Amino acid sequence: MRLSDEKIEEILFREKLQVAPFSKRALAFLIDEIIISMLFVFIFYTDFTSFGEDRAELLQMISHTVIYLVLLKYAYHSIFTFFYGASVGKLFVKIKIIQIDSLDTPDLFTSLLRCFFRLLGQELLYITYFFAWGDRFIRTLHDRFVRTIVILQD
Repeated sequence: MRLSDEKIEEILFREKLQVAPFSKRALAFLIDEIIISMLFVFIFYTDFTSFGEDRAELLQMISHTVIYLVLLKYAYHSIFTFFYGASVGKLFVKIKIIQIDSLDTPDLFTSLLRCFFRLLGQELLYITYFFAWGDRFIRTLHDRFVRTIVILQD
């Protein structure tokens, strides 16, 4: 069942929920990217430092580890969304993801699907994020597809 914007607004008003502002979402995104980058460097630290000055070998190693970065992002966002309704960055800025239908944290399938389309959008020059600017609930395309919304946490 697809809910109209007016129905979503009515539900949010009735439940006293507020949509997370773009600034908090952007800060959460930045925090998550820093955490994931630090985890990635920590995991592959010995590989990165073993090349010394040979930049060609370093670039080749990076190109072989990109898939691990994508898998790390997928696991990070999927797991945190499923268990907490928020990544570490979202928890830090006190926002969370809920399913519009149930007003609860996303189930496992929704978490996995949302993360898949989120990462796909990142790989396609963040195209799914541009939809947030024209939406009154600041929903990205991946939020619209899986029917989630990001709200301020109590």
